[in-house]
Amino acid sequence: MRIRRAKPVEAKAQSGWIVAIEPWLSLGYKGPPLGRYLARMARAGQVLVAVDRTGVLGVCVWQPDFLLGQFIALLAVRPEAAGKGIGRAMVARLEEAHTRIGLFIFVAPGRRSH
Repeated sequence: MRIRRAKPVEAKAQSGWIVAIEPWLSLGYKGPPLGRYLARMARAGQVLVAVDRTGVLGVCVWQPDFLLGQFIALLAVRPEAAGKGIGRAMVARLEEAHTRIGLFIFVAPGRRSH
């Protein structure tokens, strides 16, 4: 598995499976608006994807300048890839990158959804 910044078209294409899983399904997220958001954030360089030979396994979006640092706005892992440490690896990658340049990233542990 490799973690890298997403291309806008690639990020936008992930909206379909994201809106079909919790918590986004219950929250009423819709594919087209989420796709536009993901593409916009990817153009700003604020979307990571975890990929392997089969394609995108997970998506992580962070937003800048919230209080004292950045925060994770969206973290999603495909259901078939859940439980393999993909989300944890993406968060660790963000923490490492932001710590290296002297920024903070806020991570609030939440309820695990399946």
